Amino acid sequence: MSKPVTHPGADASDRNIADDQLQAVLAAAALREPIQRGEDGREWLIVPPGFRAEDVTDPNRHPTKPAAAQITVDDRASLVAYTNRHQHEDCSAIFADYDTGTITARLDWHPHNNSLGPIGDSFPAAGPDRHRVTLKLRPSEEWARWNDAAGKMHPQATFARFLEENATDILLPEPAIFIELARDMEAVADRSFTSRTRLSNGDSEFRFSEDSRVVGTVTVPESFTLRIPLYQGEAPEDLRALFRWKADKEGLTFGFVWHRAEYMRQARFQQIAAQAAEETGLPYILGRVTG
Repeated sequence: MSKPVTHPGADASDRNIADDQLQAVLAAAALREPIQRGEDGREWLIVPPGFRAEDVTDPNRHPTKPAAAQITVDDRASLVAYTNRHQHEDCSAIFADYDTGTITARLDWHPHNNSLGPIGDSFPAAGPDRHRVTLKLRPSEEWARWNDAAGKMHPQATFARFLEENATDILLPEPAIFIELARDMEAVADRSFTSRTRLSNGDSEFRFSEDSRVVGTVTVPESFTLRIPLYQGEAPEDLRALFRWKADKEGLTFGFVWHRAEYMRQARFQQIAAQAAEETGLPYILGRVTG
């Protein structure tokens, strides 16, 4: 069997033909779409021979949309509205971080694993994660005011004024009872504290005297219930607080401490995240992105 005859210049000739064909393809593409637009909005003219790119961007063009957008909103309704406008069906997710008080919709986060092809394909690549909207939950004015006073002991007259000014936030006992309590405290503020009696219902009765004579009593309930929102723009919660008192050489002081208020805050935070997820159709994760 005879061997095929080869010529020394055949390989070089074939390469030249391939190069010519490639140049023809590039030239055809350049003629079909001579101007290419980059991701940043700039325009490039493909010029043969060599197919170099020349910047032909209009210097007076309108600014293009930024490649990244990180938006902060003040209420859940705004978070939902923005997310519903810009979310990607398989790439968006909500992260709720209680430690920072933030609920973030990461709109170009990561494709769903259901988008995998046949067995053996790799997992889909993560999205650029450059577009997100964050709800920064802020304490309500009512919560901030009461929480600032919680856990501290206050002079009798100061505490009485605080109760009177904020009685409308109190659900139980009725606000009118607290206004009366505040006025009773003010009336005996300059009298000497004599004794305290714990009543059968758990309330405390304080006696005040002047010149060894009892001149007034003040009955303070064991606890009271507030109805205030925990976060700005959210519905009010019922929070229980326990009265505290202390008698020393400086006189009688009053205060209060929360009863399981932190559990209420955590539950409300999770509820807000769940509502945002329900209203956007996105999954939500309690936690944070650490990488």
